[in-house]
Amino acid sequence: MKLLRPSSVIALLIIAAPALAQPAGMGAGCIKGYEVYAGSKGSKAFAKGKTKGCGYAYGKADIAEARKAALNFCRGHGGDSCRVVESSR
Repeated sequence: MKLLRPSSVIALLIIAAPALAQPAGMGAGCIKGYEVYAGSKGSKAFAKGKTKGCGYAYGKADIAEARKAALNFCRGHGGDSCRVVESSR
C-alpha cells in the first residue's frame, strides 16, 4: 500500500473543499447554481428547497435584499419550503 505524502493530502483537501462546503442533497442544476453563488462578490445568498429546487442572488445592496431575492428565485423555480442556507457580504 502506497501512502500519500502530507503535501499530496493537503492538495486533495484543497481541491475537494468546495464540494464539501456545498449544502447536501442538491441536483446538478443546484450544484451549478451554488458554484455561481460561491464565486460571486458582494451581498449574496443561496436558498434551497426541502426536497427540490434552489435559488441564489448576488450583487445586492445588502444581505436582506440578497436573502429575499434568493428565496424568490428558489420558489419561482419549483422549490418547496425554500430557506436560505448560506449568505455573506
